[in-house]
Amino acid sequence: MSKFEAVLPLTAVQQALLLHHRQAEQDQGEILVRWQCEGTLDHGLLQTSLAQLIKEFSALRTTIHWENIKQEVAILHHDADLKIHWSEEESHQEAWISDEQIPLSQLPNQEFLVLVRGPESFEICWKTHHIFLDGWSTAKIIQRWFDIYHTLESGEAVSTLRSGDMRALHTELKKLPQSCEDQVSQASAKMNLDQGVIHSWAASASRWVSHEEMISEADFDKHRRIILELGLTESQFYQALFALVLRKLQSEHQIAFGVTSSGRSALPSLADVTGVLSNIIPVVMNLKEGWRLQELLAYSARASIETLELEQYSLPSVLSAYAQCGVEVNLQGLFVYENFPWEDIIYETRKITNFSSSFTSNFPLTLVMVPHGNEMRLSWTFDDSIFDAEARKAITSLWSDIVGAIALDSTISDFRSLHGFSPARLNKKQKNDQGRLASNRIEHRLVTIWSEVLGRENVSVDENYFDIGGKSFQALRIMSKINADYGLNITASKLIDLPTITDLSKYIAELSTGELVQEWSALVPLNRSRSRKKLFCIHAGGAHVFAYRDLAEIVKDDLGVFGIQSYGLDGDSEHNQSVESMCAAYVEEIKSVISSGDEVYILGYCFSAAIVMEMARTISELSFDPTLIVVDSAPGLTYGRAKKNLSGRVRRLLAILRNGQWLRIRDMFVVKYDRWKAKYLQRFESEQMRQFRRTEARLAQIYTNYDWREADQEIFLVRSSEFQGRSDKDLHVTWWKKLTKGGLHISVTQGPHFKLFKPPYVEGLAEKILEITNRRD
Repeated sequence: MSKFEAVLPLTAVQQALLLHHRQAEQDQGEILVRWQCEGTLDHGLLQTSLAQLIKEFSALRTTIHWENIKQEVAILHHDADLKIHWSEEESHQEAWISDEQIPLSQLPNQEFLVLVRGPESFEICWKTHHIFLDGWSTAKIIQRWFDIYHTLESGEAVSTLRSGDMRALHTELKKLPQSCEDQVSQASAKMNLDQGVIHSWAASASRWVSHEEMISEADFDKHRRIILELGLTESQFYQALFALVLRKLQSEHQIAFGVTSSGRSALPSLADVTGVLSNIIPVVMNLKEGWRLQELLAYSARASIETLELEQYSLPSVLSAYAQCGVEVNLQGLFVYENFPWEDIIYETRKITNFSSSFTSNFPLTLVMVPHGNEMRLSWTFDDSIFDAEARKAITSLWSDIVGAIALDSTISDFRSLHGFSPARLNKKQKNDQGRLASNRIEHRLVTIWSEVLGRENVSVDENYFDIGGKSFQALRIMSKINADYGLNITASKLIDLPTITDLSKYIAELSTGELVQEWSALVPLNRSRSRKKLFCIHAGGAHVFAYRDLAEIVKDDLGVFGIQSYGLDGDSEHNQSVESMCAAYVEEIKSVISSGDEVYILGYCFSAAIVMEMARTISELSFDPTLIVVDSAPGLTYGRAKKNLSGRVRRLLAILRNGQWLRIRDMFVVKYDRWKAKYLQRFESEQMRQFRRTEARLAQIYTNYDWREADQEIFLVRSSEFQGRSDKDLHVTWWKKLTKGGLHISVTQGPHFKLFKPPYVEGLAEKILEITNRRD
């Protein structure tokens, strides 16, 4: 049976969430869902119910992949081993909540905690990521979970519910028209929109500040009477008030902001799909000064209806359609009305209540509203680089004025302004030093795009996109414009690798002219250090060098870091046929960027330990004297030379069993699984992805054929604390000592083998590498 149900491309929303996950210090896509359970609760039965739930909902067994592939994908697995943690200590909950990032690319990537508060009182927490699930989906999954529990508790058989998954979404999206320009054009006419640019706030690196409050029962009751009288929804009503706040802030008649949509009403066939169908779509309004509140509310309702006509389209495509109509839309905030399909779940022996789900946003200004009984709970989130304490107080005070004084005979001008607070003060001052200006046609166009989308003037071509406040949703817009202008298909995540206009313009030029393919090089500069010490990190079996980026950033003050990627990745350059020829080619690449007096360090990891070993053997033939570093890798011969016939394989397996090397057996199955996975994925992959898999398979074959022999050169081995503590990995040290006559220097860094180059473990690894590179000082 196939190991996967499906391999799917990411939606636009998922791409934005992945970009933020990769770039931000704190991933705002992680969400925490909580609810109370009053009554009996059995640990084993709850775990059994969860196992059934995992079978029914593919979102609980989905992984996201982006490394070493051109197009990011979501893989739907057949199963996942999700565990439920139980605790009676409050401190355990806080430690669990603040634990390290959820791993998007490997299972398990969802966690559950049951906090026991009494014999029949429990708080249940679910840590997941918005890239897998929206709020609607979490509520439905919880309800189904306890339906399963109740059925099992009653001794009845559970019939499997085949809920819709993300495959259904992609099927429906393929049926949609390619453009929503007609719908946008009609909406623009109905909303009487001006031609031109809607300005947004400039920002720098962001820090988020939250403020929560309640709309009182009295005010909420008054609002409901108005809503009922005018035939509105609560969302339309409060959306109009949010628009009024933005109008006062910006001192402009025309405003634009994002709203969240479930994505289900526009595609009725997806009503039962659990996943991340939620979408962000723009609301654009042209508010008149003399309008009475009733006119404003009617206009807001019409804008809401026009907006919902677009909810099945991605935000970049809608914004592009507005641009075609002459309206450049920069979203000035996000309005969220949470109305999950949730009610208390009551059974004979328990009651499920108080459902809540955290919400995250990277918009400069976000208002989240949640109905809460006879009150309305709301939460403001501010970008502190734009809104200081004075601005935040002014905004929430204006909101309170509007909410408390609202009446149908009010006019827009009746609500007082921001206490004399000048909207100009909301913009961060631009630096006097503008940096380098655009010097060619592509740079000029990119400056225009960045200025429009980010709402900034005087953008320097050397400014880092994320340092000047660029957000993931804006990155989607930028790449949408670039792709439309140049006929390309660059994903938003490319901004992580090319965060300046200078870098991005060169990349676009090379793609457009074909030079990128013609000038293929294995050498990839990973930082811009001017140090005379240069560290060359050779690719592992994955062929790419993305894994070394964090290390390069940490050591940039001390080391210039270059990655060396495999030939053949571009589909044009020829693969090396052996470790020996590969080593010779990489030596030439290294020689092209080193000068007399440079200190050269070569780092190998996994596959590239063979390259390091080959350099150690041929070091006398080199024109430079490198220091060789191996990170947590073993010589290939530690696994023996298994014969290719069946009897040889059987003897090898029996020898492993006699020695009780169970972890090696596990590793063998993992290798087999990975090989099968690569073969299976080829059914769904692009030609570029197939080319990568062919390169990966070629590297594995080259590694297998390499003849490991002794060398006179010393080697520095950095081991993970995981391998250091495992007796089955002692062979690594034994064989390196046999192969390295010049001496083996061993150090240990904290972390598991597969995460050494990822935060937070990469910081310790960087320290060990700097100790090696500083030993000559």
